Amino acid sequence: MSCGISPKTDKVQSVFQIKAQTVFQIERTPCFGKCPVYTIRLLDNQTIAYNGVKNVKPIGKQTIRLTDAEYKDFIQQIAALPFADYKLRYGKIIRDIALIQVTYKGKKITMTQGNVPEGLERLIQKFERKVMLNRP
Repeated sequence: MSCGISPKTDKVQSVFQIKAQTVFQIERTPCFGKCPVYTIRLLDNQTIAYNGVKNVKPIGKQTIRLTDAEYKDFIQQIAALPFADYKLRYGKIIRDIALIQVTYKGKKITMTQGNVPEGLERLIQKFERKVMLNRP
């Protein structure tokens, strides 16, 4: 099986049956090794919904309520990125390469590690830090 979206990853999506709308989403898909597998969603109710699947801490679902200032900061940083100019794929998609998939305003960008546009990579890292620092 390749490292693309797997049935297990599709199940991850179903755990987020939250009434708020997704504004921005980051997903890391599995590989044959120790790749982190998770989904992070920024919701329009100022919440981050996270599901850590494997090779991450924390494992499992959690939500993080953002302050008004934190939410506004994330929204401004997302809006400042040139999503309209981004290609749909970065890096070579091959067997056993985990993918990073970012979705914003219906556009899904698929990347391999090391092939992420610079500003987008910083934003992904900011979301990851927020989730890792706010674990229960």
